[in-house]
Amino acid sequence: MAFLRSALLALICTVAALSGPTPAFAQRNAPESLKRVALVIGNGAYPVSPLKNPVNDARAISRALKDLGFDVTHRENLNQKSMADVIRQFGARLTPGTAAVFYYAGHGMQVQGRNFLIPVDADVQAEDEVPYSTIDVGLLLGKMEQAKSPANIVILDACRDNPFARRFRPANTGLAQMDAPIGTLLAYATAPGSVARDGGENGVYTKHLVANLNSEGLAVEQLFKRVRVAVAQETRETQVPWESSSLKGEFVFKEAPRGKTAASQDQMIEEAVRAAAERAATLTAERMAREQASRPAPAQESQAARQESERLATERESLRQERQRLETDRATLRTETARAETDRATLRTETARAEAAKKEKAPVPAKAPVARVSPPAPLPAAAPAPQRSGGANPEVGDAWTYRFSDGYGKGGTFTVRITDVSAEEISDEARMGNSRHAGTFSPGLALSGRSFSGLSVREISPYLQSLGPLEATADWKSITILSGGDPFAARFAGTETVTVPAGTFETRKLVIEGRETLKAAYGNPTRPYTVTVWYAPAAKRFVKLSFHTPSGTAYPGENDTIELVETNFAMNMAVAPTPVAAAKPAESQRTAFFGRSADTGGGSLDKAGLPKTGDSWTYRFSDGYSKSGSYTVRVAAVSGDEVSDEARVGNSRVTVKFQPGLAMSSRTLGGLAIREISPYLQSLGPTEPTEEWRNVNVLSGEAGFRARLAGAETVQVPAGTFEARKVVIEGTQVLRAAYGNPSRSFTVTVWYAPAAKRFVKLTVSAPSSAFPAEHDLIELTEFKLN
Repeated sequence: MAFLRSALLALICTVAALSGPTPAFAQRNAPESLKRVALVIGNGAYPVSPLKNPVNDARAISRALKDLGFDVTHRENLNQKSMADVIRQFGARLTPGTAAVFYYAGHGMQVQGRNFLIPVDADVQAEDEVPYSTIDVGLLLGKMEQAKSPANIVILDACRDNPFARRFRPANTGLAQMDAPIGTLLAYATAPGSVARDGGENGVYTKHLVANLNSEGLAVEQLFKRVRVAVAQETRETQVPWESSSLKGEFVFKEAPRGKTAASQDQMIEEAVRAAAERAATLTAERMAREQASRPAPAQESQAARQESERLATERESLRQERQRLETDRATLRTETARAETDRATLRTETARAEAAKKEKAPVPAKAPVARVSPPAPLPAAAPAPQRSGGANPEVGDAWTYRFSDGYGKGGTFTVRITDVSAEEISDEARMGNSRHAGTFSPGLALSGRSFSGLSVREISPYLQSLGPLEATADWKSITILSGGDPFAARFAGTETVTVPAGTFETRKLVIEGRETLKAAYGNPTRPYTVTVWYAPAAKRFVKLSFHTPSGTAYPGENDTIELVETNFAMNMAVAPTPVAAAKPAESQRTAFFGRSADTGGGSLDKAGLPKTGDSWTYRFSDGYSKSGSYTVRVAAVSGDEVSDEARVGNSRVTVKFQPGLAMSSRTLGGLAIREISPYLQSLGPTEPTEEWRNVNVLSGEAGFRARLAGAETVQVPAGTFEARKVVIEGTQVLRAAYGNPSRSFTVTVWYAPAAKRFVKLTVSAPSSAFPAEHDLIELTEFKLN
């Protein structure tokens, strides 16, 4: 038994050495290593717009944290001075040896990208007075950052309606998105810019938070994920919680009992434990066999155990040194690879310069043969990969930087660099921060995925232009997109001009469609699921990729987007995509620009007859976050140059008149802000671009947008599959409520179908920046024409 204890001690030491230094709060077997402190504030007794839940919520959180070993400071209904004082006192208690939790329930609001907590005595008459009567969340975060406490959890259940709505309306509702300082997790009761519910004994968010705080061994990120799913399901996605984390280790509110596996383990530690356990078991068996044979005296047994322990310690030290050596070798290899790439680029530049100088200076002899200087004989090397796309194939060292967004506020940038290229295979390495993932790609169409710091990034055959095939095959009818789900079908949907941060590209568009079964929802409902990829020969890789599902009652919608930001090589923007080969002339017309070749563009909309009184269309709307619904439009009157219709959601009705021209119209129905672009453009015209298309009014107070015809496309919506003409309207939105008045691109895309006499799909898109991203989507679900 003494030997077994020594072996187990050596096993623990081996695991500790292999896992390397970890933050104190990640040591699940030593929860007492950090002192736990918490500040809980509940403000509800506001003179105007009082709240029922915050005090009850704060009391419930305080009880739960005390049960988990936190030293809790609890306060209710504080004025501004009291709030500032208690936050300063709380900050003074924080040290590098504390784990801190701050919880606030009450009114809160955002002004110019900053978040403010509202005391019960706040007297705000205008938006610019908010910073002087409230508490800036930055005060708390600054205290935490200065104290260098390694684990800080900030929970803000403060995204309720504006209590000063009768005095002024702020530019944005809810709270603003903030990046968590190092060592901090920021948790919001709902997504940035949205409003949380207030009602019942406790708020929906706090109710589910308290229910999950006692989950044993559950990492804090997983705990908040459970809360997010539960709140979204209960509120039917009208409230979707959100977090931003920069924790450097794992933190759990309630440790798992000794001997019970924690909720998550580092893979390297698991492998080390497994290997060390197997070795310990082998050594134990061998030792027991020797003991049975020799029956040594107790003193001899103790000496042998000590020797065995020392030998294990020596092996542990050897493993540690070997790991350091491997890390040094990897760093040296990366440096040498970078130097070789630089030398190769320099050599290419010098060779090109020498060739150019030779052509300029060398005289051409009058009687000399044209081929007087013979070129060197070709080397007997393997032929390079075929130029399948009409553009250059990737080379070792080529790199692309992409911007990723999940449509709900989470995102980041990652870089992909080519490490190896052959005729039938391309290998690369993707990096986000210190996280790296290698991938190898072969011919064919398939989904691949990599995870970076909590972000799951998925790609569809990024080198399809180089590895092929460039035409649909039988395999494209059965693509695996969702694990355990039905196969999807892929198709090329034509050529398209796409603008991303890296520039404007001529691309080929790939669409992969199927249905997702929501197995966790009652009745296993399904919803459409679409993956779209835009490939550009000039970039040697895709320039844009999106995963999209509409929001439903069971799950939030998916709106993942990846866009190319830059490359480390010069792109030949003149390289155009290879036209899609088609078996029938009709298919060729479907993928060309309005019946013309993809190179020339232009053309016009297909003319549709005027609608008739009584014609109706039903659309499904989603804002990409939590608001969605259906509305119906019915034609009320028609003349040669005007169409009047009435839109309805429940008992809400709005009538609008439309005349010739391209313009934005909007109506609010049942809480939904619905924007449409000249829905009867095919009937009222003009069906070809005019001078007015260079100055389209899309955003009030902004410069005019520019519209263009972007091609013909086959579009699938719930109402069916349509041959549509695509109009793209692009411009810039100035975010005047944010510091410095930054700007972002703003795009409206409309698909018109003559068969429907109205548009069948419309999207409004603006990337996330100082404000949350916009992802409005309208799709036709059914229509009736007289």
